[in-house]
Amino acid sequence: MVIARRSVLVLPPIPGALGFATNAMGLSFFRFYVSDSL
Repeated sequence: MVIARRSVLVLPPIPGALGFATNAMGLSFFRFYVSDSL
């Protein structure tokens, strides 16, 4: 889980709708990881 989170954070920003979708997925995954670890 930590490796996946790091890879998501390390991903460079992608312009366009694809970047927006990727950022949204990363944020949702990060929130899920934090809420699950609490």
